[in-house]
Amino acid sequence: MADAPPALLSGPGVESFPCDSSYLQYAKYDSTNLRLEIGFKYGGIVQHWPTYPQTWIDFKVAPSKGKFYHASIKIATPSIRIK
Repeated sequence: MADAPPALLSGPGVESFPCDSSYLQYAKYDSTNLRLEIGFKYGGIVQHWPTYPQTWIDFKVAPSKGKFYHASIKIATPSIRIK
């Protein structure tokens, strides 16, 4: 039997915000487990880990969330598709 995919991030210690992006819908960050969850406007959800706190801070202030995601998270951090 295959392992179940990780649960969507929620609970204490999880920070989230909607993304002002044509590609990304939202971002959530679990600082305890160094896990970043990205929701896409097309409906997909991906989690990346480890995502270090400075990457999360840089992502939040990036002028283009989509460009930062592609350049600094998607290609640099292991991920799993949740949906």
